[in-house]
Amino acid sequence: MHHITTSTDCSQDQCTQPAAFIRNGVEAIVSQWSATPWVDSCISGDEARSKLQSDARALLQAVAAYLVSDGSSRDHPACEAASLIVSAERYASHYLTSGHTEVQLVLTLQALRDAVLQSWIASLTDCSLQTLAAVNQVNQAFDNALSAALDHYSHIRNQCHGLFLKTLAHDLRNPLGGLELMAQMMMQNPTHPADGMLKIACNISRSVDSAVKVAGDMYDLGNLRSGAGLLVNPDKTDLATLCRKLADELASRYPEQSIRMEIGAPGEGLADQSRITQALLKLLGYAVRHGAKHQPPETTLLASAKELVFTVRYFSESPAPNDNESLFIPISRYANHLLARRGPLPDLGLDLYIAREIIQAHEGELNVQSSGGWTTFEVRMQLKDCADR
Repeated sequence: MHHITTSTDCSQDQCTQPAAFIRNGVEAIVSQWSATPWVDSCISGDEARSKLQSDARALLQAVAAYLVSDGSSRDHPACEAASLIVSAERYASHYLTSGHTEVQLVLTLQALRDAVLQSWIASLTDCSLQTLAAVNQVNQAFDNALSAALDHYSHIRNQCHGLFLKTLAHDLRNPLGGLELMAQMMMQNPTHPADGMLKIACNISRSVDSAVKVAGDMYDLGNLRSGAGLLVNPDKTDLATLCRKLADELASRYPEQSIRMEIGAPGEGLADQSRITQALLKLLGYAVRHGAKHQPPETTLLASAKELVFTVRYFSESPAPNDNESLFIPISRYANHLLARRGPLPDLGLDLYIAREIIQAHEGELNVQSSGGWTTFEVRMQLKDCADR
C-alpha cells in the first residue's frame, strides 16, 4: 500500500491558487509538456501521443484536487489521496505497456511538474514567502505521484518477470516431458518393430527441436539484453536460390499454408540464410498461432535483383493493438496481458522481437499494419554487395 506524505506549510487559500491555475490551464500545460525533448522522445505515433496526453491531463486534475484538499487538516481526505495514487499508477501502467523505461517515466513526470511550476510562476505579478510555500506543496504532490508511479511500475514489472519465467518453464517442460515418455516406451519394449522405432525417433526429434528453439531464443535474448547483439554471419547468396529454400522451409513447417512466390531478375548479395529463414518462420508462426482457425494466413515471397519482400497477412477476431510498436517489446506484451487479467501466456512472445532484430541486423525493415481485423507484416531487405563483405 502506497502512503501519501503531507505538508502543512501552505494555507487553503495559497494552495487553491496553483490548483485553480492547473484546472484552468490543463491544455496549455499539457501542450508545453508534450513539446519537451524527453516527452517527445516517448511518443512514437498519434495514438501514443493521445494516450500519454490523456494520462497527463488526468494526473494534473488529481494533483489539483490534492492541493485543494490540503486545508487545516493534517491528513488529505482519502478520496483525493486515492485519486492521486490511481492516476499515477495508470500513468505508470501506460508507460510500461508502451515499452518505456523507469528513467523515461521519472523524466516525463519531472517535466510535467516543471511545466506546471514554470507556467504558474510566470503568471504571477510578484512572489513572496507564501508563493514559496505553495511551490513546496506542488512539489510535494508531484513527489507523491512519482513515488506511487514508480512503486506500481516496479510491481507490474516484477509480475512480468514472474510470468516470463513460468511461461519459459512451461515451454521447456512440454518437450522434455515428451522425451521422457519416449524413453520410457523404449525401455518398456526394447524390441519395437522398425516402424514403431521410426515413429518414436520422429517424436524425439520434434521434442528436441522445440527445446532447442526455446534455448536458442533465450541465448539470443541474452545477447540482445547484454548489448552483444545477434550473431549474424552473412555470406554470398543467390537471391532466387534463397527464395526457393525459404519457400520450401515455410511449406515444410506449415504445409497447410499456401505461399505465393515471385522471382524477378536474378541477383546476388550478402545474407545469413539461416537467420533470414528463422525470422520469416517466426513471423508466419505468429500469424498461424494468432490468426483465425478458419482463415489461413496469406503469404507472399517476392524477389527482384537484390531486394527481398516477404508479407504475411492474417485475420483475427482479437486483432493486434493499434499501437503496433508494443508487439515487438516483450515486456509490453506481458504487462498488457497481466493488466487485462487474461491468465497464462500462450508462448514466450519473443518471436516478433527476435525476428525484427534479425531483419534490422541485415539493415532491413519490418513493418506492421492493422485494419478491420486484418494484420499484415511486411519485410523488406536489400542484400549488400558481395564486395562489401
